[in-house]
Amino acid sequence: MAHFSREWSEDLLLPDGSYASSVHDIERYLRRNNLAMASDYSDDFRKSVRYQQEKKLRDENFAAFLQQYKRLIWNE
Repeated sequence: MAHFSREWSEDLLLPDGSYASSVHDIERYLRRNNLAMASDYSDDFRKSVRYQQEKKLRDENFAAFLQQYKRLIWNE
């Protein structure tokens, strides 16, 4: 998303305590926190977020499985 805008006359306080002085700063904050504007919630975006969450869960479950498997092997 490209915006040609100048800096605002007053800074906007963001939820993390930082200040945004332009649209670019807000977009940078959203990307850094894996957020998006309401207008950006397309089907592809939702699929991407769902895939990332499922991948994270699979990775955590696999790590837990490996840890339990190692315990089983070494404690016999």
